[in-house]
Amino acid sequence: MSYFEDLSNYSYCCGIENSKNVGWLDVAHPFPKGKVSEDFINKLWVYLKVDLMIMRGFHVCNLCHDPHNGIFIASRNDESLKLGFAEIRVLSEDSNVVYAAPDLIYHYILDHSYKPPEEFVKAVLKGPKPGSIEYEKFLSTFDVEERQYYPPTIRRYQG
Repeated sequence: MSYFEDLSNYSYCCGIENSKNVGWLDVAHPFPKGKVSEDFINKLWVYLKVDLMIMRGFHVCNLCHDPHNGIFIASRNDESLKLGFAEIRVLSEDSNVVYAAPDLIYHYILDHSYKPPEEFVKAVLKGPKPGSIEYEKFLSTFDVEERQYYPPTIRRYQG
């Protein structure tokens, strides 16, 4: 996975959308640290269930001192998801700004204390959520190959 500075213009895959990068971390670059609310974490989890820009392989976190082998498994409220091979999109409250993040942003926040930009935090808390009319309208702008709702047998982890 590539490093991109927070709030820079998205250019990782296809490069045609007008989004801002958030959470594209790399061990070679310092990143802001801090705490986020439990409400933020719960709402971010919902975005992880909608996959965009699915990659053929997966990314191993290079921030971990002892990287695990294989796909990263994240758990929340008795549910587990595979992370490290897709991206998420978050819309601002007015839907005028789109934020692009790797799905590993969840791991970076919980396990490495990454503190996303405040405008991204606000968008997760107050912006349109997956399943809403506004969010579904936004998703309709992606090609079928770029957009996936994974069935439980693929995205969800049965440990």
